[in-house]
This record gives sequence, C-alpha cells and structure tokens, in this order.
Amino acid sequence: MLVLDELYASHEVLDFLESSKEPVLDNAAARTYRAAGRDLVIAALENEPLPTRVVALSEMHLAEAKRYCAPSVRAAIDLCKDKAAFRRALAPLYPEYTFQEATLSELRELDGESLAYPVVLKPTTGFFSLGIYPLFCPDDFTAALKRIEKESDAWAHRYNGTVVNDESFVIESYIAGQEYALDAYFDSDGNAVVLNVLQHDFADENDTSDRLYFTSRALIEDLLEPMTRFLDKCNELLGFKDFALHPEVRLLDDGTIIPIEFNPCRFAGLCTTDLSYFAWGIKTYEYFLKGLKPNWDAILEGKEGLRYPAILLTPSRPGDEERTFDYDALTARFSHPLEIRKVDAPRLGMFGTAFIEVAEGRWEKEAIPFLSSDLEEFLS
Repeated sequence: MLVLDELYASHEVLDFLESSKEPVLDNAAARTYRAAGRDLVIAALENEPLPTRVVALSEMHLAEAKRYCAPSVRAAIDLCKDKAAFRRALAPLYPEYTFQEATLSELRELDGESLAYPVVLKPTTGFFSLGIYPLFCPDDFTAALKRIEKESDAWAHRYNGTVVNDESFVIESYIAGQEYALDAYFDSDGNAVVLNVLQHDFADENDTSDRLYFTSRALIEDLLEPMTRFLDKCNELLGFKDFALHPEVRLLDDGTIIPIEFNPCRFAGLCTTDLSYFAWGIKTYEYFLKGLKPNWDAILEGKEGLRYPAILLTPSRPGDEERTFDYDALTARFSHPLEIRKVDAPRLGMFGTAFIEVAEGRWEKEAIPFLSSDLEEFLS
C-alpha cells in the first residue's frame, strides 16, 4: 500500500499507481488526486487484513499509515522517529558515540560551556534538515537556541508534530566524514536491499541544507556492498522486516559507517526518490512493494563518467518562496536536464527539484555552484 500526500506527488508515482493498480490509503490526498482524474485504487482497509508493506510519500502522513499497517511496521516507525530511542537501540555498535535528551525548557537552562564540542543539536522528531544545528563552541549553542525560538512557529505551520517536534531535542556527537543517503528496504527475512546510494554535499561545515544530492556508477560500485553490510548489522539489533527506509549516514576515513538517522516507511522525500528512476530506471516504491532487487550489473552498463544529481530549489531568504521562479532560465544552465520539476506548494518552502545528468568534467560548472547559490538569478 502507498500513502499519498496532498502537497505533492510526482507524475511518475501517480502513473505507476494507475498502471499497477497498487492500492493507496483512503485519505484526503488520494481522494483529491482521484477527483482530478487519476484512476486510483483506494484501499478499504476496514474489512481487509492490514498490509505489511507500506510506503509513504511524506512523513506528514505517518500517523495515518500507522493506523492501517501491521503492528511490526508500526513499532518500527515509532523507533525510527524517536531519535533518542533509535540511538539507544544501536548503542552497542557505537559505544564511543554520546548523546543526551533535553526538552526545550531544559535547553534554556543548560550551560553551553558544559557540552563536549563539537556536537549536533536537533529535534527528537525531525524532517528535511529542519532544526539541525552543528555546534562548535558555546556561542553556537546560544545562537541555536535563539534560532529555535524564532523558527519553531514556521515548523509548526508547515508540518505537524509527527514530522517535527520543537519541544524535545537530542544533543549528540558531531560526526565527521562524508554524508550519504540511501533508499533501501528490509525484506521479509530482514535482509537489506539497497535501491540507491546518494552522496549529500554541503557548502561548508555549518551547512545543513538538502540542496544537492547525487548518485553515480562509481558510488554504487564503491558503496553498495559496505552499505548493505552496515544495514544488515544494524538490523541484527533492530529486527525490521518488510520495511522501507531512507537512512542518512556518515562514512569516516577509516571506513566506519555511522548512522545519522533512519527515516521510516519512506524513501527520499518530496518524490526526490524519483532520481533512482531518472538515473537507473528503478521506481523504488515498486521495487519495495513487489520485493524486487536491482540487477546492478545490467543497470550500470554504459553509465561510466556520469553523475545524476537532484538539486533542491530551496529559498535562501524568508519570503523568497512567494516570488516568481524562472524555470526556463534554470533549464538553460544544464547541458542535459532530465526533469525540471516545479513544486507548486509554497507551504513546503521550495520551488522544485532539478534532476539532471552531468558528465564528471562538467560537475564543477553545472552542479557545485548551487551549493551556495541564493537562486537570485532565477527570481523576480
């Protein structure tokens, strides 16, 4: 079963649902898309067995999904969404990794000098890099508290408490190393199946944005096996089965993989998981729901020297999301655009996503500038 979100569902997802007749949860989003002419099969779950395999497009609807999924899936969602509980579950694998929980009122009383910097402060429940603050000194801690006070109202306006909790926080060890994200699932036996490996690049050490992710043949060849082993090792403690997830991890210089978080019951958010389709021809939700496994040898053939980024067009300043974005000018910046996707939902705080194919020799020119761009050249 797939759980739709009324804020955004890509044409690729909706086309798949029409052709496959995969059932969708009966919610306001499903009814809206069907009223708009999409031939969707809406599940009548009151009189049917609860589905085991459930994947949501957005964490906004995890609470709905939990009402209509198997108890084991419900428990897995709860564990992943509670970052402190998740850290406790995996603590035996990372005995040197420290973390502590604190309410917002406790943060206000905390002596910033007492923290073992560098650390990361973030909501116990979070999404889309909201409220994540790398802290390197007591002044950073003071500044982060001020930002939380200022920005929490905006979080509450855009997302519900299932997505972002601005009352409970985790302070945890700062993890150095390159960040990656995975689209993956655990099968009926609890074995990990990796559907994509994405490198998450940042402008600098203080950047926590989701502006640029990319996948490539080199990434898959280098990291598919170690990331699969990592997930299998974690699942010896977690015990997840028939479960979709979008893990975010850091890879240290010595090869150690440390989890940042496991985003439950979904793949890359806001339909950016479609990068797997544009790059590799894989519809991640289809592979999970049908229990399919990629034939990577065949998929990667002919993909040498290419990178496939998803560039999230997120505003840099408050109010920019209300301005007009020139998508034609953006398209002209790329040598091989695959999909310039407009997301007409100002509530999400973004203009859309650019999916492109880039030769490695053009990477510095076509992709890297977007890490620090304020997008002003496309706004009017």
